[in-house]
Amino acid sequence: PDLLPTFPEIHGYGPTATFYEDDYIDALQMLSCALDKAFFLQVEHSLSGIDCTLRHPPIKSRTRMRNKLGDPEDHLGKERPRPAHNIDTMRCAATFADVDGLLQGYGALVQAFGTPVRVKNSFRADFDPSTSYGYRSVMLNLRFDTGLSFEEVFGDPTCHSETLDDWDTIAKSHVSQETSLAMQRILSEWFRHESVRKLPIAMAAEVQLIFAPYLQARKESHLLYKVARCRGAEALVSDAASRSVLGLRGCAAMERMQQRVTDLIEFQSPTRDLDVVSMSTIDIEDPGDRSHSFDDGKLKTGDMRHLMRVMDILPF
Repeated sequence: PDLLPTFPEIHGYGPTATFYEDDYIDALQMLSCALDKAFFLQVEHSLSGIDCTLRHPPIKSRTRMRNKLGDPEDHLGKERPRPAHNIDTMRCAATFADVDGLLQGYGALVQAFGTPVRVKNSFRADFDPSTSYGYRSVMLNLRFDTGLSFEEVFGDPTCHSETLDDWDTIAKSHVSQETSLAMQRILSEWFRHESVRKLPIAMAAEVQLIFAPYLQARKESHLLYKVARCRGAEALVSDAASRSVLGLRGCAAMERMQQRVTDLIEFQSPTRDLDVVSMSTIDIEDPGDRSHSFDDGKLKTGDMRHLMRVMDILPF
């Protein structure tokens, strides 16, 4: 999809260079920090009339994105700049008690955000659950059109503003000197570059649609999953130590910036002319049959068969 622009060469390095890819990861982090709160609130607004529980984890870490670059089953052989293939740097999850709720949630998100960039439906009958350690969900990668330009989010270098000051403070307050210099470089060479700053910002972000029993299992197994996904001890150590922090002034500037961006983005859920199945009127079984409800928190064999039949009908 046509999301972020191709940024200019930086110090003579183009999109195929490792230096460029390293800065691209930091650029994704900066964009995600700016937009994450606004994205989550739009998801929350879209699902406000549906019975579900929302979770909002942190954005994807720099270290996790770097580890994916060295994984032959992930981004190692992808087209460069390879970090551009991260379409889940902002993410959240919605947990539902039954099939009907999940279908309604899917429909509400499609109506609010438009046709998904990508969908991974691990409830389909042909999905091999051993590849995900038994975990199943519907992962929606959605296009988040902010309606804002790079200039509005990161500041206009020709005009003094609070936005300009806050981002300069954030970049200079990072505890990692290497990351601090990279952020300052990205602001000046990319986000505030004359060829970029007027462009609109659109990013892909992820919403996982989950059933309650799977959420509990995920909580119990997630640490083991994090260990299993790393291809070596070095990747595991770096993944575990990946969360970085800002100084006090940087944190205050970050909060102001995030609130400012959130206030600028209008939350609307326009009706879209999409050719999708009505999520509230799929007639598969007797409407009075609630055998696909999971009120007791346990997923039975019959429940799974019903889920597979329902999910095979969905347009993804």
